[in-house]
Amino acid sequence: MEHVIETLITLEKACIQADIRASKSALADLIDDDFIEIPCSGIPFNKASALSRIPNELPPKFTQQDYALTMLAPNVALLTYQASITKERGSQVSYSMRSSIWRFKVGRWRMCFHQGTPIGTPISTLKND
Repeated sequence: MEHVIETLITLEKACIQADIRASKSALADLIDDDFIEIPCSGIPFNKASALSRIPNELPPKFTQQDYALTMLAPNVALLTYQASITKERGSQVSYSMRSSIWRFKVGRWRMCFHQGTPIGTPISTLKND
């Protein structure tokens, strides 16, 4: 399982790299044909709309932390983590919990689902009382 989480973290980080996000072919290699994303806005989109939208966006600055892996099946994994996103002007940071479902098929992992849920502050800074 250690190998799987390392692989999926690497792939998840690739999804936020500016050069990958700017390339339709690089993005297409990372996401499955039946990909669905539910972003913080709550408006879902599929692979075709992701490939038409993301490469044209000005890439924000992302950070990711506190990864956790749950194997849902031998070839299906749920990766969760916290993220912060700083938009192009750099003055406003938003925080979210992220969930990605990755499926291993035809010898590689591809993302088939992603969701971002807004949170007001990073969870790692919250106290458990």
